[in-house]
Amino acid sequence: LGSVATHTATQSSPEQALPNDSMAAPPPLAPPPELTLEQAKAAVAEVEELLNSPEVQEKVDALKAQIGDNPDNVMVVMMVAIPQAVEVLKPVLEKYPSEENHFSPDQMGLFQFLAACQKHDDPEIKKIADSLKSKFIPEQMQPMLGAMLGGGM
Repeated sequence: LGSVATHTATQSSPEQALPNDSMAAPPPLAPPPELTLEQAKAAVAEVEELLNSPEVQEKVDALKAQIGDNPDNVMVVMMVAIPQAVEVLKPVLEKYPSEENHFSPDQMGLFQFLAACQKHDDPEIKKIADSLKSKFIPEQMQPMLGAMLGGGM
């Protein structure tokens, strides 16, 4: 009986089981980077150069074959096409607006990058953004994905 009392006395209470810091809310996310018009134009020029490379064209052709006869399948686009676009654009995402403060090389970073470029409402930027969308997103799915992503596409 004495050992049970000793054991009970040494058990920690539920409040002591977790440090106080683990109950704190996570820090707020930093806002996405902003692009000046000049940065956006330079970035989309690099995007256009990437999109026109034979290596990317091979990836796009393979992607279109994978999407095939089911271009309305949102899951295929989100699981295959968007990651391919991120992979292709990773050098641009990691460069702008600066190497210290750049877009994350992931799906969210891609959508933030597109939104930051399109804020400028520039015809040159729009043309390249449309080209990017047409390479990776089936045409009939573009309005729906744009709406789902808050117009960032």
